[in-house]
Amino acid sequence: MKYQSIYYLIFIIVLCSSCIDPFDPKLTNNDSRSQLVVEGLISNNNSVNIITLSRTSSVKGNSGYERESGALVYIIDNDSNCYQLEEISSGRYATSPSDFLTKLGNFYQLKVELNNGQKYESDFQELIVPDELDSLWFKSEEETFLSGNSIVASEVINFYTKNDIRRDPLYYRYDYSGTFAFESVFQGSSACFKGGDRSAIKTQDLICYRNETVNLPLNIVSTEDLPINSESVIKVLTVVPSRQYSIGYSMLITRYSLTSSFFHFLEQLKAQRDVGGSMFDPPPTEIVGNITNVNNPEDRAVGFFSTSSSTSKRLFIDSKFLKKEVRDPLNNENCGHNLDEPGIAQLPEEYLRRPRDYCCDCRLYPGATVQKPSFWPY
Repeated sequence: MKYQSIYYLIFIIVLCSSCIDPFDPKLTNNDSRSQLVVEGLISNNNSVNIITLSRTSSVKGNSGYERESGALVYIIDNDSNCYQLEEISSGRYATSPSDFLTKLGNFYQLKVELNNGQKYESDFQELIVPDELDSLWFKSEEETFLSGNSIVASEVINFYTKNDIRRDPLYYRYDYSGTFAFESVFQGSSACFKGGDRSAIKTQDLICYRNETVNLPLNIVSTEDLPINSESVIKVLTVVPSRQYSIGYSMLITRYSLTSSFFHFLEQLKAQRDVGGSMFDPPPTEIVGNITNVNNPEDRAVGFFSTSSSTSKRLFIDSKFLKKEVRDPLNNENCGHNLDEPGIAQLPEEYLRRPRDYCCDCRLYPGATVQKPSFWPY
């Protein structure tokens, strides 16, 4: 049995090593400035659009992040208009909001000429006319997650949309920002008074509001695999309700319409990011963008130039909608102990300090306001 175990272990090692090829990034040039990196996306909101140029750093030299300054950067459209971008800081080039106005349905191309005379250009990308985000709703559901070595169940809010599948597939990215209502943890508590003053605090019934921007993982959806001429329900977003949902949460969901090529570029990025690092994961591969050296097609920039049009819809989630009660959003903000609780006086002296000001008055919490938003439903 002892030798059988050894032979079995050797067999597994040989099998795994034969199935996983080493990743060779084919770095043929030792110059740390060998590859251009481009970050560029233009939208339909007619705000300032930023194109960022930088350089890959040497693997051995660990030279860090290096911006590409002094380049000539242009955006061309299919109406033969040419817009030159201004370098507003090192390696960051911006459109003029008064000069460059995007048009839905138009195609746009990026052109770059570097200081050394090398010229790069992208393919043309369509600024797609977005569909209205009318059909959107949410449900409170229970899902299971892997937490360490255990599987746990948790309440989530799933968002769904209904799509009329046309002949051409649709490609989207979803994200959201939010506004929530809250009270401070010790609002109305005698713990908030200095010098033993036990009078009632005047902010007892005060409600505050705060905006937040949420950094979601790359959340992309397509209708590629759905049957044509059908009406399908698609889950587009999953949110785990947190302390921000203790009273109510107003969510502004934005859907970005993407080109097919940009979607598949993001899909590759997402696949590489989600690799867990196990021996059975596929090896990393080079993700090819759409920006090429005009005189040398083998020289491709890292990154992608594309367009994205958007449409938004606001939904309100009342705390009563949730199956489980959530705690106040400031409970995790080091507000100390509630001095009115029974037995609290027996705690050591260091625990008997007055809570921080924002623990007693929600108006003092960073970013908070008592001005109720116009979109708040009650």
